Amino acid sequence: MEELAIGDTFTTELGSAITVHEVRLDIPWDYSPDEGGLWHGADVEYCLGDTPPNTAAFQSFSWSWVMRTEEGYVLDHPSSWQDEMISPLLNLTEVVPVAGECFHGWVLFSGPEDAEITSVRLDNIDWALE
Repeated sequence: MEELAIGDTFTTELGSAITVHEVRLDIPWDYSPDEGGLWHGADVEYCLGDTPPNTAAFQSFSWSWVMRTEEGYVLDHPSSWQDEMISPLLNLTEVVPVAGECFHGWVLFSGPEDAEITSVRLDNIDWALE
């Protein structure tokens, strides 16, 4: 497990740089997620190195994140959201990766109101909240 702090950059084997710049908890919105609870978000930047990842892995990037909680919950991407809730959303599902390009936007999560968020995780890379 690679443990980082919010604002730190992780460099992949292909030379891509991934940074979580900020985490927002309880994003106010008129509607709660379909599964109930609150909206949360992570401001993520993904800059591709000289060798881009395969297209399928790249396009699933914005859906591959989870939030971990002190209570043991694992929060993932909500089943519902509104594009205008927090902008810009990071959605790479229709994008073809090109070496050297950067992408920056919010990844959304939903979770229980009383959850104590401890980190944002992508695979085995964990950005801890302080």
